[in-house]
Amino acid sequence: MSDDPHTERSETGEATGFGRHIAVFFEDPALWPILIIFVVHVSLGGALLLLAAVRSGSVMALGVLALLLMLSVDGVRRARQRRRVALWVLLLWTLSALIAGVSSRLGVL
Repeated sequence: MSDDPHTERSETGEATGFGRHIAVFFEDPALWPILIIFVVHVSLGGALLLLAAVRSGSVMALGVLALLLMLSVDGVRRARQRRRVALWVLLLWTLSALIAGVSSRLGVL
């Protein structure tokens, strides 16, 4: 158990905080299309950021990329279900890198 006061824990195992709002999208199959669209949009945003950072070498883009990486690591570290959160974060970054690579190769982005 963490001593961090910012990490919300529940004695009953129920989702708390932000996880409570996100859990609905995983539990209800009718909301899965919205979840898929969200994952695609976040991945596309990550791909655009990766391309901007690599192509231009802009300090701002590299700073935002570093900030998002640190937030990803912090989010996994603070999560109650670290493995699940880590897999989702890994999925989003992998999809972002894949979209960036393919779109750059095809000249789309």
